[in-house]
Amino acid sequence: SSGNLRAFAFWAHKLSLARKRCQRLEDTVARRRRRRYRQAERAAAPHTKSKMGRTTAADKKKMLLKIYHTKKEPFNLKELTKLAKAAGLAEKLVQDVNTQLMDDNYVSSDKIGTGNYFWAFPGSQGAQAKKQLDEVRCRVDGVILALLASRRRRRGVPSRHRSEQSPRVS
Repeated sequence: SSGNLRAFAFWAHKLSLARKRCQRLEDTVARRRRRRYRQAERAAAPHTKSKMGRTTAADKKKMLLKIYHTKKEPFNLKELTKLAKAAGLAEKLVQDVNTQLMDDNYVSSDKIGTGNYFWAFPGSQGAQAKKQLDEVRCRVDGVILALLASRRRRRGVPSRHRSEQSPRVS
């Protein structure tokens, strides 16, 4: 009878260890499911957030630019605020973010009648970039020509242009 009691205690102990092991596995699986669910929520979020859970200034600018580029029409501040609020941007920040975008030349504005209208079209950024690139290339070409002219003068090589030649002494 004591042998049966010992065997029963042994198997009861084994059973409790197995239950604990099973509970730990279930907890691990539940944690992994919650983690995957949170990751999927973050991936499906309309805008990205920093580590602290706050939307960064760059993300706010992207959100507002996305509104401009999807609608492709001019807005007054009231309309823009309403659309930005629907996109998840606070009403108080819209004017500040819009001003920053105007300072960075991403958004154009004009006063029409008594109202101020703002717009930004997807192709305008490319056109602005090309214009700036052409201006820089012209400046670089001017600097290269000036450099070549100064080298010729130092070496005593006559210049090809009459305006760069020194007057002749006879």
